[in-house]
Amino acid sequence: MTKVLHITPKPFLPKTDGGCVAMSAFHQLLKNAGYTVFWATLSTEKHPLYPDQLTNEISLTPAHVRVTTAPRITGLIRSLFSETPYWLKRFYSIDFQNKIRNTIATYQPDIVIIEGLQLAPYLPALKKSGCKLFLRTHNIESDLWDEQLSTMGGIKRLSAQLSVKGLRSYENTIFNEVDGIIAISPKEVEYVTTVAPNTPVVHIPTTIPTRQESSPFSHDFFHLGAMDWEPNKAGVSWFINQVWTSFIHTESSSVLHLAGRKLASDLFSSVKKVVNHGEVNDSSEFMIRHGIMIVPVFQGSGIRIKILEAGSMGIPVIATPKAVEGLGLIPDKHFLQASTEAEFIMQMKRLIASPPLYTELGLALKEYLNKNYSADALKEKLYEFIGKA
Repeated sequence: MTKVLHITPKPFLPKTDGGCVAMSAFHQLLKNAGYTVFWATLSTEKHPLYPDQLTNEISLTPAHVRVTTAPRITGLIRSLFSETPYWLKRFYSIDFQNKIRNTIATYQPDIVIIEGLQLAPYLPALKKSGCKLFLRTHNIESDLWDEQLSTMGGIKRLSAQLSVKGLRSYENTIFNEVDGIIAISPKEVEYVTTVAPNTPVVHIPTTIPTRQESSPFSHDFFHLGAMDWEPNKAGVSWFINQVWTSFIHTESSSVLHLAGRKLASDLFSSVKKVVNHGEVNDSSEFMIRHGIMIVPVFQGSGIRIKILEAGSMGIPVIATPKAVEGLGLIPDKHFLQASTEAEFIMQMKRLIASPPLYTELGLALKEYLNKNYSADALKEKLYEFIGKA
């Protein structure tokens, strides 16, 4: 049986954010495709590994090393004389590199798959292993950083400015050095095809399990997302200040529920009809109990995993075009689209006034995801791609 070493820049268990959900789903998809899968991961200050929180999804405790990835001015200065952007150098650890080498020597995998550009600094060592090397991309990192520069400050902004300068060139070089690229969204496939025409690339979206639950009709709304990710924080602030405060003047029976990692307990505490749940243990339970999903995201790239999770339970979604980018969803068929204050208010009123529309949207999204994002639909495609690359 073909063996795969799956390397991640942070633990995907527990599933604390969309990135963790995406990596966990891919790990399981590799198993469903018939591979024997081993796992190695960095353990960071933001996402530490707690072996006692691993579930029976994982047969072996992953090879892991604790690293500090927070930006430091000394590291930033040293990076000025390096070809590797500082944002990526923060994820490099000689101890982790040695741990990977030992893992390869012990389990002798045929294939190594790294999750995200953060792990690209390990490619020179991995190439010596003789394994086939694949990169799984969650977004085009240079685009993501370029978009977020205006929202950053201090050393983080300085770090990002210096990183973006060389990141695109470095990223394009990496795309040409691996044996294949597994892209979460079609946008990444298009970009890779342009800058690395000789590198095989395939679109394999994040798989979402089929669920039996269906969202009951509700006048309430919710947002679920990590508030230490700037696009979420900016989007929610805009929505509450520009949309919600106007909406509740005429729709006073509705409540907005907020949840997510790093959601401060006093945030929006003075706003009427807003309930702050903080970080919740079970995102699915939270979503199915609190009505309509609101996704006011105006920047950033990658796939909004929470939209997929909500859709798997038949929860209707109101979102910006940016929020659904790469998902292949059709406005007014799978979700309701809004970009401005007036559009959000109009779509919110449409949904709470029509239980049939509420049910119809939720079911259409659920059926679309079952057809296009299930493990059964994607495992053969993944297996065929890896075999041919």
